Amino acid sequence: LRWGRRSGLWRVRRQSQVIAWFGIAPFLVGSAAEALLRHEFDPPFPAVVHLLALTFVAAVAVSMARFRMMMLTSSSVATAVLEGTRDILILLDADGRVVDVNRRTLELGGVPRDELVGRPGTLLAADPAAADAFVDALLASPGGTHRAALSGRTAAGEEIPYQLTGTVIRDRYGDPLWMLVVGHDERTSRRLSSETSQRQLAQARLAEEKELLRVTLRSIGEGVLTTDIDGRVLMMNPVAETLTGWPQAHAAGRPLSEVLSLLDERTRTPIRELERATGEGLERDGGVLLRTRGGVEIPVAYSAAPMRDQADRRIGMVVVLRDISGLRRLEADLIRVGKMESLGVLSGGIAHDFNNLLTAILGYVQLARMGAPGPGPINERLSQAEQACLRAQGLTRQLLTFSQGGTPILRPVAVGPLVREVAALATGGSATRCEVHVAPGTPPALADDG
Repeated sequence: LRWGRRSGLWRVRRQSQVIAWFGIAPFLVGSAAEALLRHEFDPPFPAVVHLLALTFVAAVAVSMARFRMMMLTSSSVATAVLEGTRDILILLDADGRVVDVNRRTLELGGVPRDELVGRPGTLLAADPAAADAFVDALLASPGGTHRAALSGRTAAGEEIPYQLTGTVIRDRYGDPLWMLVVGHDERTSRRLSSETSQRQLAQARLAEEKELLRVTLRSIGEGVLTTDIDGRVLMMNPVAETLTGWPQAHAAGRPLSEVLSLLDERTRTPIRELERATGEGLERDGGVLLRTRGGVEIPVAYSAAPMRDQADRRIGMVVVLRDISGLRRLEADLIRVGKMESLGVLSGGIAHDFNNLLTAILGYVQLARMGAPGPGPINERLSQAEQACLRAQGLTRQLLTFSQGGTPILRPVAVGPLVREVAALATGGSATRCEVHVAPGTPPALADDG
């Protein structure tokens, strides 16, 4: 009884009660018989009943204790295992006739058990000749086992590929008694193989897509960051690492506002709209400064769009950064070019007016030379004035050429006379005397003398 109470199994408690009752009753009967027979017989009658009762109790205890081990090898357990397997099991006699089959065989064959038992096992095969060859090879195999691939046929006429394994059960003299044939449905293996191949192909395609995405992100000239649903950084491409100053390993898992510090360029206030973005995308083409990890401020433009799964649920966000420092420099260059164009138009107009004035002055100087007396200081000074006017006209032509986008007119020019003329104009009317020395044989220069 104590053994039964210690166990949590109902079967064990029931066993202990049976043993106790079957032991107590014979013990009481034996004790009473011994007490009565002791007074009737001299010498006393041996306690045979008592001994038999104790022997019976011991036998019951031993048998009940062994009952649990016997359950593991009972035919009911074996039947349950065989009936529950998904492989077909066929037991044939030495002549190849069906002795028994399991439930799976009946399900696939569509034939009742009574119609199979006692008939040739080749009825279940799509090719009876191949089935006979398998049985012959099984009986002739030295090790008592044989494997082969055969096809079975269902009641509906469908062929099912099987991988058969046969085992010969022999008596102690070596004569065959039965043959156990186990058939594994190859459709399941093929389906698993196909699913495995498809899964491997999908994994390979996914790996290719990841590699393509990685190469693309590394190749583009814009910074790309991705975040999860909580706004924490998942991935950054190298351009984003360069712009923000945060390496991927240090930025992963940090809030986006910590890695991406954005300021309004005009008000210098932090921009928080990326942290609050929940629906549609955001975009700013300018007016934003990115403060890097080292404290440097870079003008940027950015755009953000949500990431969604197949169920259209938002799972994160993608942020694209563009460094517009070069664009700012290009805009400044364009402004300078526009100013230069305006200045060219202005200088062209002034040059036209100045050229008209010089023409009038030159005409009066030439008239004065015509009315001046012979060679002398007055004629020399008027000649210098004429040369200065001609030189000024050359300069105005040069201004007009550059203002109109033309090119100078190049021709061979003697260097010595040109230098003397320019020096004389530069020092005319001053107390400075200029001496020009030109080496003999100096070649002419290809230039616009104006």
